[in-house]
Amino acid sequence: MNTPYPIALLGFSAFERTTFESFFRLAARRQNGYQIVDDAAQAVLLIANADDAAVLQGLLAKPPAQHVLLVGASDGGSGWPRQPRPIKLMSLLTAIDQMLVPRAAAAPSALVPGFADTRPFAPTDRQPPAARPQPDDDGILVVDDSDTALRFMQNSLRRFGFKAEMVHSGEQALERLAARPYRFVFLDVVMTGMDGYQTCRAIKQRSYPDGKPPVVVLLTSRGGAIDKIKGSLAGCDAYLVKPLDESDLVGILSRYDTQIQRGFQHTDLGTSIPNPDALRKPR
Repeated sequence: MNTPYPIALLGFSAFERTTFESFFRLAARRQNGYQIVDDAAQAVLLIANADDAAVLQGLLAKPPAQHVLLVGASDGGSGWPRQPRPIKLMSLLTAIDQMLVPRAAAAPSALVPGFADTRPFAPTDRQPPAARPQPDDDGILVVDDSDTALRFMQNSLRRFGFKAEMVHSGEQALERLAARPYRFVFLDVVMTGMDGYQTCRAIKQRSYPDGKPPVVVLLTSRGGAIDKIKGSLAGCDAYLVKPLDESDLVGILSRYDTQIQRGFQHTDLGTSIPNPDALRKPR
């Protein structure tokens, strides 16, 4: 298991610090994890609030030995890499990967936002469930009759370190659920055969050994109030509108999974801006 890269945050509000910490805990599932540390001198990367004049001036006065990534409207003429606000978590992670992770060891999907595998998508759902080995995944099932949509979900989940099974129809989804438990089912609404509402209703009406049906998330381009009401009547737990925002996807996973949810608990990282001298590594 790789040791996570230590990262220090400078000049951010309590809410932003909590958001960063939550995201890095999720990102720890990936091959290249990151850990927020209190002591800037122990960090290999400083993420600084470029909109906080005191922080930016302190960094410019005595440039630290560590890598610096700015978040804000301007780099102040420093030339350091910068991410604009509002912060896009996947874009931020990509920038950090490019700064810290050796290129030879980094997967293309981790380095390039929106990376799509152009190889033919070939989920293994064509085999009868009984003939398949127990899948190595995180209890996530994605159901969509579009290969493009399945590939997008697969890549999105993979970038956060999650593995999922993919199937092309509601009927296949019900076969999988009869063979093994799942924690999440991401379900397209408009499909050939059983549509998403019918499939959702069938999933929720099943009996489960632990008495807990999976969390069902409907995925659709239809975002109207009537569509959401239909989804609620079918028993869905959440409703995401395409094109999907990956931060919304992570939000759903964290909302319904207690293990992931721990990454969203507040941790007080302190509110004081460190002395610029503390930014330099001990000699």
